[in-house]
Amino acid sequence: MLLGALAVASAALVGAGDLAGPLGSPQPLAANPLADVTAALGEPVAISATIEPGHNGTPDVVAVTATLDEGWHLYAISQKPGGPIATRIKLADDSPRAAAAGFAPDSEPHKRTVDDVPAWKGLVIEEHSGKVTWRAPLQPGSGDVRGSVSLQLCQDTTCLPPQTMPFTAVSGATPGGGSAAASLDFVEHVPERTHAKIRAAVRAAADGSLPVVVELVPDDGWHLYRPADTAKSAVGQGKPTIVSSGTTADSAVARASVMKATPTTHADLVEAGAVDGPITFEIVLSRPADATGPLEAVIGFQTCSDQTCDPPTAVRLTVSPPAAGRSGGSVEFAGAKYAEAAKGVQPLVSAAAASPASPPVVAAATTPGVPAMGAAPATASMPAVAPAPAASISLPLALLMGLAGGLLLNLMPCVLPVLG
Repeated sequence: MLLGALAVASAALVGAGDLAGPLGSPQPLAANPLADVTAALGEPVAISATIEPGHNGTPDVVAVTATLDEGWHLYAISQKPGGPIATRIKLADDSPRAAAAGFAPDSEPHKRTVDDVPAWKGLVIEEHSGKVTWRAPLQPGSGDVRGSVSLQLCQDTTCLPPQTMPFTAVSGATPGGGSAAASLDFVEHVPERTHAKIRAAVRAAADGSLPVVVELVPDDGWHLYRPADTAKSAVGQGKPTIVSSGTTADSAVARASVMKATPTTHADLVEAGAVDGPITFEIVLSRPADATGPLEAVIGFQTCSDQTCDPPTAVRLTVSPPAAGRSGGSVEFAGAKYAEAAKGVQPLVSAAAASPASPPVVAAATTPGVPAMGAAPATASMPAVAPAPAASISLPLALLMGLAGGLLLNLMPCVLPVLG
């Protein structure tokens, strides 16, 4: 049953072009025939990455791990063409480090031969479930590794649309497939008049810049809005989450990238640009030439629930370089206004994007420079309202109504002098 539906969907998707594409440039997806079933599902996979240092002359290795919820599977990178969409792992062209060879899984995929689908009869399906880690050796160098995983997730009776998920493997992170951010020393702050907390951690980089990982975490029952490189929002949309240099004359923000942002699957919130769960940025700070002030960045955002919204607000981050003998700098928080953040909004790129120009988070928007998030399910949109049928009357009824109208007109006071 699933294979038959998947075969039809795959044929339609192949006709639409390469859906996986580079991150930030997805092609439009064909209608998902199983969207009615999957619209309410959450994200059933988590992608993490780390750099495993080499030993005794062996090269460093980038390890990318997919952890799937029970009952879900994805297709192997070795899946042959003509069937399900194979998983693809690609390092960004602007990643500081490049792969020296292709990726290989830590375990062989489960293989089975299709017998009940004519279009795929005899095709060998290769699947991974549970947890799988792909590894690839790295060329000599230093720095983080940014890339993306293009995949399609399926259950026994349903499939989600193909999606591309970015990752960043932080140099020096703990091996084992855990989140790179988890190894950082975060400092937390709870802004006033909002239902979210902000976490930030600073780490050192080989080029002297200060990369800062910033995570906005909404309270339960509350949500944030899509990252964007403009503070403008359409009627009915919440204020976008933005990264800004604030009102400082010289911007210290060298690059701002989105590491994590998941579009909502709630139909009533899709058009508003809502995001489910946390939003994570990596903000690279660098002191401008001849500048002596602190390194600052301002994060603007708004939190809403199903019933109400907090006023748009902002938080200023002041970052200090690491002290002698320390591996990371320090960060301090201060309150700010959203209007202040709106004056120096910085362009956003994907953590895995090779080009700064990429489609927006929400398909209805056209803001350049914002990384694409997974497409919302086809059912997560405003339902079309059919136009009401035009009223019609018969010819005898129309003649009768015309005669009655003429009689009434002859009885009007203004007509009586004419009749006399």
